[in-house]
Amino acid sequence: MKYPRWVQTLLATPASERKGWVEEIIGGLKEYRKKNKLSKDEAYLSDFLTKAINSGEYEIVGFSPGTEYIKVEGPQDELECVWQHEHMNPGLLLKPKHLPILIIVGPALRKDTSILNESGIRRDGVRGLTGP
Repeated sequence: MKYPRWVQTLLATPASERKGWVEEIIGGLKEYRKKNKLSKDEAYLSDFLTKAINSGEYEIVGFSPGTEYIKVEGPQDELECVWQHEHMNPGLLLKPKHLPILIIVGPALRKDTSILNESGIRRDGVRGLTGP
């Protein structure tokens, strides 16, 4: 997989400064507060993740430069390949301590669309993951 430029920048970033990248990603998630109003029983993703990470409930595994997967269903030509998507922005890879799952989060993560499509700049058919 060919990696975007941010990967080289992150690899050159000292470990002591990488927490700043985590804060930036979670900060980007706060932008969704403008679009979504919550009920009293709900929490914003950024608040949930901050609390889960700080309490030790979620472990920060690292940053995800891309995602690979094989589709479960869809047109035959989409079932006969491995889908590879490099992330144009860093995704945060998390592992809940007591669950057998990995989670990738990022403010620009989309499926079958992109931020460019959403803003009307691009109109072609985007397939798969973009972002994050």
